[in-house]
Amino acid sequence: MLRRAGIAAVLAAALLAPGAVRADFTTVNPGVTVSYTFGHGFTWGLEVSWVRWPETLDGFRQRPYGRGLAIDVSTNWRDLLKLRVGGEVAGPFIGVEAGPALVLDPGGVHVGLSVTPWAGWYVMPFYTYTYVLGRERNLHEVGTYLKLYLDPNGTGAVGSHHHDWD
Repeated sequence: MLRRAGIAAVLAAALLAPGAVRADFTTVNPGVTVSYTFGHGFTWGLEVSWVRWPETLDGFRQRPYGRGLAIDVSTNWRDLLKLRVGGEVAGPFIGVEAGPALVLDPGGVHVGLSVTPWAGWYVMPFYTYTYVLGRERNLHEVGTYLKLYLDPNGTGAVGSHHHDWD
């Protein structure tokens, strides 16, 4: 069990590690989740991520992925509430998020480490494994994100519209 926690911690640290400064644009990606958490039933949640992408085609050739931060809150409205914050690496149509988790259930308040691989674009199936400290059973969740992609910089990337006010 400690080995899995160590692997999750190393993955989370790698995702959150600073990278070289490049010309990037940031997308804000809010969404909702619909999932099934084994042992707890259906769960619903909110998720938002901020991802920095290469701004030019040359930049994308050098680094064909974005990196950022994701925050997830989910519940089944009965006996489970989860809060996750993690680093995220996203490529074209695939990605992974990893980081610390806070789990509230009938057994109390627990901390843990979560890893979430996902695939897709606006509709994104995912699997989340959460190693929960102080709890006999860890959490396994399968579901889908329903996401929007917003460009707060107005660069015209990822489906937004550029407005020049000059």
